[in-house]
Amino acid sequence: MARAKKFKGRGWQLKLAQLPKDVSAGIVASSVLDNAETIREDAEKYAPRRSGTLAKNIINILEFSSPLEARARVGPRKGKGKNDVYYAPWAEFGTVHSAPRPYMRPAYDLNINAVLNKIGLDIATRTIKALSLQDTRIK
Repeated sequence: MARAKKFKGRGWQLKLAQLPKDVSAGIVASSVLDNAETIREDAEKYAPRRSGTLAKNIINILEFSSPLEARARVGPRKGKGKNDVYYAPWAEFGTVHSAPRPYMRPAYDLNINAVLNKIGLDIATRTIKALSLQDTRIK
């Protein structure tokens, strides 16, 4: 599994802190989730196909560690029934009987730097827009 990378920069956090918590959390959440979709789409594209179930069940899950810190987990759905793709690690890493057919790692490696940059730009743009709306409401 790939290690999480952090978007570095504290200036945007100071600006976000000027907004109500629900607005700032919404900005962070939507930026992270929207941009994680790029990785999910590529993982779906690279996923090995037999029935197509694995590719259809690659999802994004948003997790918060604080109102201003969120991360998206991109990977196969875990659960029961027809959507359970318990065999996903076997495809990614291989077994004693089959060679690895990676799909998550290439999608991550190909997109992570661009995604982090775009998250930073999205947060900055959305924060500036929210602050300007807040200023016009106050006046």
